Amino acid sequence: MKLMQHIFVYGSLLFPELVRKLTGKRFNSVPATVKGFKRFAVKGCDYPAIVPCNDCAVQGLLLLDVDEESVHVLTLYEGEEYSKKEVDVFAGELKYKAIAFVWESDLCYLEDFDWDQNAFRQQSLQNYVANIAPNTERESGNSDV
Repeated sequence: MKLMQHIFVYGSLLFPELVRKLTGKRFNSVPATVKGFKRFAVKGCDYPAIVPCNDCAVQGLLLLDVDEESVHVLTLYEGEEYSKKEVDVFAGELKYKAIAFVWESDLCYLEDFDWDQNAFRQQSLQNYVANIAPNTERESGNSDV
């Protein structure tokens, strides 16, 4: 039996077209919140990071039942600046255990403001789907996606 995991996403992976381009799959998702973290824009980049923060919360999506191969591809996509952490995620009245990609690099690389999802959609999403996702696929050995 394959291990399936839930993944909490809060940045570029909020866009199903990017997740599908990376994994070749569509996952059911629900709006969700993770408590105890705060989202920041990364300096000079068009993606965000979350870091632990008491009395904070981050809104995002919970990708449900993600297969091991897709988790691997998404981990490569996120890169070495992030680590997978198990977090409690709340979707409505339900609580889930999920993976979140948490910033592990130096906090000096983070802006003192939140990431702008709409700006990403307008300025960067197409590039991610057309160029960044295919590069990740090649790196993962999953270039038939």
